[in-house]
Amino acid sequence: MRSHHAKHITELIERLSNEIELAQKHSLDRTARLLAMAKLDLQTTLYSISVGDLVTDSETETPHENSDRESD
Repeated sequence: MRSHHAKHITELIERLSNEIELAQKHSLDRTARLLAMAKLDLQTTLYSISVGDLVTDSETETPHENSDRESD
């Protein structure tokens, strides 16, 4: 990625981070989540991360899922 383009994306990510904090401060949780999704999209572009890199194996479970299974 060209450094000029990467610089602009990095600046956008920084601005979104600030806006996410502001939204959270004002209890705008849904807005904060949407901004976080936009931030993640930019980060995947900046670091050349594919959707496949973000998807976990179906056999992998989170600690929460493991505790749910153990309580059954």
